[in-house]
Amino acid sequence: MKVGFFSLGCRVNCAESESLKRQLLEVGFDIVSKEEAMDICVINSCSVTATSDKKTRQLVSRANRKGAFVALIGCFVTAFPEKVAALRIDLALSNKEKMTLPGLLRQRFAGKLKASRQSVGAYAVCKTRAFLKIQDGCNRACAYCIIPKARGGSCSKRSAEIKAELNGFVAAGFKEVVLVGINLLLYGCEIGEKLIDVIEMVCASPGIQRVRLSSLEPEAMVVAMLKRLASQEKFCPHFHISLQSGSNRTLKAMNRCYTAEWYEESIHRIRDLFENPAITTDVIVGFPGETEEDFLESLAFIGKMKFAKVHIFPYSKRPGTEAAAMQGQVSSIVKAERCKRLAAASQNSQLAFLKNMVGKREKVLFENVAQDGALKGYTANYVRVSVRSEKDLVNRLVAVKILDANEDGCFGAEVD
Repeated sequence: MKVGFFSLGCRVNCAESESLKRQLLEVGFDIVSKEEAMDICVINSCSVTATSDKKTRQLVSRANRKGAFVALIGCFVTAFPEKVAALRIDLALSNKEKMTLPGLLRQRFAGKLKASRQSVGAYAVCKTRAFLKIQDGCNRACAYCIIPKARGGSCSKRSAEIKAELNGFVAAGFKEVVLVGINLLLYGCEIGEKLIDVIEMVCASPGIQRVRLSSLEPEAMVVAMLKRLASQEKFCPHFHISLQSGSNRTLKAMNRCYTAEWYEESIHRIRDLFENPAITTDVIVGFPGETEEDFLESLAFIGKMKFAKVHIFPYSKRPGTEAAAMQGQVSSIVKAERCKRLAAASQNSQLAFLKNMVGKREKVLFENVAQDGALKGYTANYVRVSVRSEKDLVNRLVAVKILDANEDGCFGAEVD
């Protein structure tokens, strides 16, 4: 039985999907790419925006047309069960239920499976970068966010469980581990453990060469934690820190727990302690009540921060959230126009960051060979680099001199 996966949204979904793939391989299923014919289509849904919901429905329709067994799991199922009922699917599992998928499919298709393959390399889905989920859920009440409804409150893995999973990744040959969570700032709050201790534990693993974080909140950027991170040679200086707005009035309306000034101080701390760190962020445009003055303030702030990349989202009304009932909803036309202006500014900032890489020598972990024959990989600060080489460099950490850069990334040559 051939199983194909479509994972939408955050890296937590990616981590969960990879775990499900490994479990399905172990019990006799075959995992195929999105482009191949599949008997079972698993859609790990996101519901952060209306666009995410639309993508989920489109994937369900496509799988129906191809005659696949459709398993819809994740946030869309949890947040909007009434909408799920209107879709033609064979199995629906909420976030709390999604990890039971391998057992349910095994029961359903028991007579069509291969023998158990527990001794086979079940980590063959990817060999370079592993996503290790250490936290789920969120206790915050951001006015725009559906995640607390879709994921529940914060829930953390204990360090012993993380260590066991990490050992599996090392045995499988992974070189880089990304620690992921819905809100890593909250890691351990309910079990008495600390995020920095987990990061140091993972960095101490002799088989892992790189450790990075999926994202953090600005409040995590305290000096004590940053100093401990800076002392870890394997820690990658790529910080994805959600901003959402550079306007204090908008941040307050969003129920965010910081000001633009606090955020700026956090970025300065990082740049003081790390050499050439990449700072990336998320910004919501057109939040209810956002005036042109608010947007211009946010635009100016984002320009000042010189981000390596800005992920821009037009505000999307989520039923059941505080913001959905707010006055001053911004029209889609205005949101689109503001997104366009912000995109232009952020692209300039991104290109400037990439151009600043030219001339530097960086360690690049190569992940794959592109169709044009170029090797593709990432620096520690998460800049994509292309190199031409006759050698097999995939899953190797190689010294590269950056020779050029454009909007798509950097280009370099291998050095001794």
